[in-house]
Amino acid sequence: MTGRPAVTPLSADTGTGPAARATVVRVENVSKTFGAGAGAVHALREIGLDIGEKEFVAVLGPSGCGKSTLLRMMAGLEQPTTGRVTCWDDDPRELAARHALGVAFQDPTLLPWASLRANVEFVYKVCGQRTDRDRVTEVLEMVGLAELAHLRPHQASGGMRQRTSLARALVMRPRLLLLDEPFGALDAVTRHRLNDELEAVWSRTHVTSVLVTHSAEEAVRLADRVLVMSDRPSMIVQELAVPLERPRPPASDPVMRELIQHCLGALHV
Repeated sequence: MTGRPAVTPLSADTGTGPAARATVVRVENVSKTFGAGAGAVHALREIGLDIGEKEFVAVLGPSGCGKSTLLRMMAGLEQPTTGRVTCWDDDPRELAARHALGVAFQDPTLLPWASLRANVEFVYKVCGQRTDRDRVTEVLEMVGLAELAHLRPHQASGGMRQRTSLARALVMRPRLLLLDEPFGALDAVTRHRLNDELEAVWSRTHVTSVLVTHSAEEAVRLADRVLVMSDRPSMIVQELAVPLERPRPPASDPVMRELIQHCLGALHV
């Protein structure tokens, strides 16, 4: 492995961490509890992190550990029990109100009666703005749907529906993109193909992005930095920089394999 970057925990002088960039998202000593008394579920405990401008961060953790709850706080859809989450030093709900926040979930929840293109255009109606058809065409081309945008959701594959969800999240040119296991329900081949496309889209836009995933390979493939979370009550147990150029090499590459194994090991701490 001579001449290849070593796998090391993130440090402030790597040039890839938040210390090297303006802070976009700040999570300060956040804990989250659902319910009360003996039935209370302690989802998150004392989470602290910063996400820098134009950084792609993956939050990796076991199913049910609270990583989606953390993402929903960044989107302003959940509130912490203690601590606070800010985006550009403001409440995330303010960012959403300015239509500067794009979110894609595992379930794309498309309008069943509308074409894929109309589903993307619907974002403008929700935002109370006139539809920018050129922009809609641009994002459909970006996600590889330009020739298929006339289909309705029931005529489209799972991968096409997820591409539509991603296009919908990108169409308003968000300053922050939040991705909650968007490819988690897809087969391995489709998921790999969409990882390729998401990597290409990010390389074009460099939008600040946070991806929640339970796949170590996906996290290393897409992110500049991987945050590994423990089981509930969840804490960040490892931060790992990914010192590789884009496009990333295949998972069989020795450095990729080492990074993936490092993340998998951290999951079992």
